[in-house]
Amino acid sequence: MAAVLSEDMPYFTALRSLRLDNNRLRDAAPLAALPVLRALHLSCNRLATLPDMRVGFSALEVLHVSFNHLPPHALFGPAAPLACMPSLRDLCASGNAFKALPHALGPWPALQRLELEHNGLSAACLVPLSALPGLRHLSVAHNRIGAVPAEIAGGFRQLTCLDLTFNQLR
Repeated sequence: MAAVLSEDMPYFTALRSLRLDNNRLRDAAPLAALPVLRALHLSCNRLATLPDMRVGFSALEVLHVSFNHLPPHALFGPAAPLACMPSLRDLCASGNAFKALPHALGPWPALQRLELEHNGLSAACLVPLSALPGLRHLSVAHNRIGAVPAEIAGGFRQLTCLDLTFNQLR
């Protein structure tokens, strides 16, 4: 599938979960017309941007956008499309070739699970991640993290699972 058509969306107004993984989608904007969507899986597509998440998507709790072509500013930071999603609790953004993350990631008070595997991130990424208040599960496996920075002391207060597998820890 290469496109989602806006005119088809009124047929799916009760849809709570949608999996569109492994397609050729370049635009997710038509999906904003799904008013009660809670989980959206868009991994392995051709997304380079995300739509304005303030329009629709207000109920979204789970978003998987791994292995697309998304830059960090499409997901993270106060001006990012995801910054206005207070219900988001599970975000998977592995394999998008991030080399760094912004210093402020987003307000996300409900975010509990974050997967950033296979991105090329360094140890510096752990500093802004440590400020996410409700984060319980963090996977930064298969990156370029060489050490755990001292600046994260006092952070990660709720973290119960940390995956640093296949990094360059010394």
